[in-house]
Amino acid sequence: MSNFLQPASPSLNDQVAAMLARVEVGDISVMDIEAAVSNVLPTGLAPEELYALVAFVRHERRQLWVGHLVESRLRGQGAELASMGALAHPEDVPRRGDVPDEPGWKYYFHGRGCRFKHSDGTWLDVDFADDGTALEIDAFFFTKFLESLPSAEWCERQLKRDEGFEDAWQFDLVRLAELNLIRRQWRFRLTDTGRRTGEILEPLIELLDDSPPRVRCWLLCSLGDFQNAAAHLETHDIPACLTEALKIQRQRRVAMLHEAIGGSDESHSQHAIAAFGVLGSDHALPVMRSALQKQPASGSNHTAFDVLKIWKTSAVTDCLVETFEAMTEMPLLGRIKAHFSSTPSMESERPRLGLLVKIAEELMRRYEPTNLPAELRHRLVASLRADCYAMEDDAGFLLYLLEPELGLQKLSRSLTHQVPITRTGAACFLAFIGDARCVEILIEASRQPPESGGHEAACVLSLMPDAAAQSAATNWARRNDGYEDATGHETEIMGRVIRTWSMDEVMRSNLRAHLQYSYEETQHRCSALLSRWAR
Repeated sequence: MSNFLQPASPSLNDQVAAMLARVEVGDISVMDIEAAVSNVLPTGLAPEELYALVAFVRHERRQLWVGHLVESRLRGQGAELASMGALAHPEDVPRRGDVPDEPGWKYYFHGRGCRFKHSDGTWLDVDFADDGTALEIDAFFFTKFLESLPSAEWCERQLKRDEGFEDAWQFDLVRLAELNLIRRQWRFRLTDTGRRTGEILEPLIELLDDSPPRVRCWLLCSLGDFQNAAAHLETHDIPACLTEALKIQRQRRVAMLHEAIGGSDESHSQHAIAAFGVLGSDHALPVMRSALQKQPASGSNHTAFDVLKIWKTSAVTDCLVETFEAMTEMPLLGRIKAHFSSTPSMESERPRLGLLVKIAEELMRRYEPTNLPAELRHRLVASLRADCYAMEDDAGFLLYLLEPELGLQKLSRSLTHQVPITRTGAACFLAFIGDARCVEILIEASRQPPESGGHEAACVLSLMPDAAAQSAATNWARRNDGYEDATGHETEIMGRVIRTWSMDEVMRSNLRAHLQYSYEETQHRCSALLSRWAR
């Protein structure tokens, strides 16, 4: 640990042991708190990095538990799952079911991994590493774990964030890797140094939830977490040195985030934007505005938007209007190019179009129809009428709320779009609106070839209570008997006979279930919007 601990300090292990003994006595004074501010444990870690490290140590144990049960009770082999994926799922063991002798836990084999889910909602998912172990942590899976926790303990609570900020914890992975505490590739895993350091610090972290306020404040100052330390004292009890240390710590964090946002690593920049958002709108709004308006558009713009839409203030609404106006104020050269281009083909243009539709939707959520400025309404209609590529379905629905006939025409055209998800989205929106004109459009589309929107239309018609819709869905199924069947074919791989399916078969056989899920999601997401605008 000499690469990041202060060389002149006693060992971290000895200092933590002394602190634990002190907590047992429990006699912590204000002078002790003041001393802790200037004598932070020599980890070299910011509190966000420290909590992440200890959380990973704890999560590694959970993953090892999952790996052990997969091999000991579900007859899976980590090394085979890692190398062969779904082809190595254990024979004669159902793909999903109850975990033997673990009440409340269910398992689900997928690809090279296995997911465990508890009846309380807790979600543990592991992809086995190339060496067959369950030591590698997948960032997406870890975020899902945090989201699923019904009651998070201290460490996990510091990393768990609301929608828009849920990936902010990933910003700190870069420095943990630089300090040789984790190794990063597609997934990440603890190094021996990282594991040992986290295990030393873990007992202190575990005291935070149950300690008296003054003891907790002393521990937090010792860990360098001045933000939470100040939050656990009455305002008149906060020492001046703690206020100053908190100010300096905030300045360092902001400087790190600014540097990452301006860097060339797009993924790190997106995580920095989310982490900046955690600081709150008072600190972060200028940064979010700059990131939202950056050109050319990329994932960073979308991350900034996801943060901004959480803050329901007039300042944010003004920022969204300003951005929308700037995005739709196309110069002469751009208008000429758009006139002669039938499809937005540039990779940089597609993120911009997606962002444009997202901002349009958010503005329509923030304004009442009677209060929408005329100029903004004009811009909304003009931009939504234009080609929005893969967002044509969302654009069509929003356009319907503003100009019903124009919106239905766009949704109708989207049923034959080259992007499959746009076809399914258009079908769901038409079923969601659900009036006679929508039923008519869907019935007409169901008469088209299955691969040209007919299948999507027929599937969604079967979800509608309308008698004509049900009849059209039944007629389609009769005309296309067997179209959704997936028979597959048998293939011998490494001495095992495996049944495999083509991607086309998988898509055809799963489309009906996918559409039902998408339709329910559309109802959940857009009911308030439809009720507000379609009056």
